[in-house]
Amino acid sequence: CLCNALCADAGFPQVRHIKDEETGEKKEFVEPGLVTVGDDVNQCASLLKQREDGTWGFSAADVVDYLLADLEEKEEVGSVQEQLKELRP
Repeated sequence: CLCNALCADAGFPQVRHIKDEETGEKKEFVEPGLVTVGDDVNQCASLLKQREDGTWGFSAADVVDYLLADLEEKEEVGSVQEQLKELRP
């Protein structure tokens, strides 16, 4: 569901408890997020980084850095980039 995926993007994924049909064990299913990239789908691969837990992903700060990379270095842009770097985990 689009609404569930967008909520997951905001950090509020739907969590469901499901029964594994093979083992009968109860498992937890966490709704995955949704990524939209428009025409820049091929650029996503260059943003992907492997995290410490082994998963792959990129942050909003990585995307903003990518979008700002082609701009001339102006004082305002430099200031925004520094602020974004401070927000990175």
